[in-house]
Amino acid sequence: MKDIQAEVREAKQAFKDGKKDEAFTKLAVAWAEVEREFGKHATTVSLPFSKPSFAALPSEDRQYIENVDTMLRLIAETVNAQIFGIDPNKYAYFKSRTPNVTLAQDGRPYITMSEHYDEPEVAFQACVDILIEFTEKEKTAFRPPAVG
Repeated sequence: MKDIQAEVREAKQAFKDGKKDEAFTKLAVAWAEVEREFGKHATTVSLPFSKPSFAALPSEDRQYIENVDTMLRLIAETVNAQIFGIDPNKYAYFKSRTPNVTLAQDGRPYITMSEHYDEPEVAFQACVDILIEFTEKEKTAFRPPAVG
């Protein structure tokens, strides 16, 4: 796993330099890296990365399926936060203020920016604190003993 402290320092410098999108993206990439490491020894809930198109369905059916999909994703995130030992509200706070990041098999990040992350310093520092807490939880997480 990459040096998360170094990534946090880089994110703080980017924030200080006024590059807020870059700062929040660095935090999100670091989170994804810790999450991947955690997933090596913890069973998490995962949903498909992409979903099929429901365009052919009547609008009310399509809206219902979208609502169910959103609910399932929120449930999965809440369960994963609990597995990670993170307060689900902190998890939701962090995720709502950072870009969506998915890591490819080779570790390259795929970043989806849904907005500009023009958050105040207090929100940035809260995200830093949550990331540090998550990193510490990963370090102390149960790891099954090796067999054989």
